[in-house]
Amino acid sequence: MKWAIAALLGLLLAGCAQTSRVQNEPVQATESVRASLETLGALFEQPGATDVSQSRLVVYRVGPDNLSGATGVFVDGTYHASIVQGAWSQLCYRPGPVNLGARQMQVGTRAKDLFDSITALPLIGGQIHYFRVMQENGYPVLKPVTQVQALRDLVGARQQIHTISRVAQDCIRSVSPPLVAQVRQAPEKLSTQLLFDFDRSDLQAIEPADLMALDKQLKQWRDGRLEINTVHVTGHADPLGKPELNERLAMARAQTVRDHILKQLPQGVQVSIESLGAKDPQVNHCEKSLSVRTIACNAPNRRVVVVWSVSER
Repeated sequence: MKWAIAALLGLLLAGCAQTSRVQNEPVQATESVRASLETLGALFEQPGATDVSQSRLVVYRVGPDNLSGATGVFVDGTYHASIVQGAWSQLCYRPGPVNLGARQMQVGTRAKDLFDSITALPLIGGQIHYFRVMQENGYPVLKPVTQVQALRDLVGARQQIHTISRVAQDCIRSVSPPLVAQVRQAPEKLSTQLLFDFDRSDLQAIEPADLMALDKQLKQWRDGRLEINTVHVTGHADPLGKPELNERLAMARAQTVRDHILKQLPQGVQVSIESLGAKDPQVNHCEKSLSVRTIACNAPNRRVVVVWSVSER
């Protein structure tokens, strides 16, 4: 009788141990998957020279910000990577015009249909373009930065490796020796603002005094001792109308100003553009209904902001 009771207890204990082991396995697997998703790769090293048939893009996110989740990066509308704080990612892509979209993404939430911002610029063959994720009014923006600034920012950053790019090309190394970046005095940031007429994006819709001031500034820099390193143009719209239409209208305004600037600057100056739609209003006390009064009230919101990075020759 004692032998039978001992055998029965042994079977029950064995069953309990087996059940406990099976229940723990999914938890361990989940923790393993989570760890692999959160793991970053190697520390940043300056990329080698790229063949003239391609451009190399380096996108990174460092420094404090209040952006929750990861910043999705899209190249010409196609997903490339999700950048978390302290991470970087790179890809090689064909030279020419490109649109870089940024969209803040949170795990477990539905993806948004529109990008939070779009940065448009021409890619130059054989050149490395650096973009830093910056926070503007709670939204991510991919801002072009100089190589000197990027190499300073990227110290300690690790490669984002848990996502797969759907747009990156195999990078082709250049047989030519890489260009050595010149160390120069930190560039100075200057800003110019131009106001547009309601629901228009053409050159004639710009406030004449603003356009005259822009042309005067261009002439001074063209004839003076200042060298223009980069130009970044941001288009804005008022909140009247649908958000997607305002996104396109703001981008069209930025393109108009970009084209006007390029006609007066030497070749090789990088001019990038982006659209913030109605996300960054100068005034937000206007009534919501469409009327002559609200159109006049929203005049400061229909603008293009040009940020110049200049240094002494």
